[in-house]
Amino acid sequence: MKPDEAVELKPCPFCGSPAKETYDQDCNEWWIVCSHGSCDVEPSIAGNDLAYIRKSWNRRQDSAALRAQLNAAPQPSTANSFTAPSTEGVGQGEVASADPRLLKELE
Repeated sequence: MKPDEAVELKPCPFCGSPAKETYDQDCNEWWIVCSHGSCDVEPSIAGNDLAYIRKSWNRRQDSAALRAQLNAAPQPSTANSFTAPSTEGVGQGEVASADPRLLKELE
């Protein structure tokens, strides 16, 4: 595949922004990245084979199939879950009586 062949890239799978394709001459690699400068995940893929990285970027798990897998997965047990101690009645500047390892530093 040649760089000038038009291939529609799917948007970022995390924020939905358009994908951006660039060539890094220093590394002799093609890059596909999220075009949103502050995407929380900043996904990218790089390589020498432009056709391969385009195909890889555009590969997505089918949403319905993924939901079915998640619904079929065992749910975590809540038997060992932690419930934070109540701070009701604790005034500002006072420390609640609880395990100090569990309390955050008061500002």
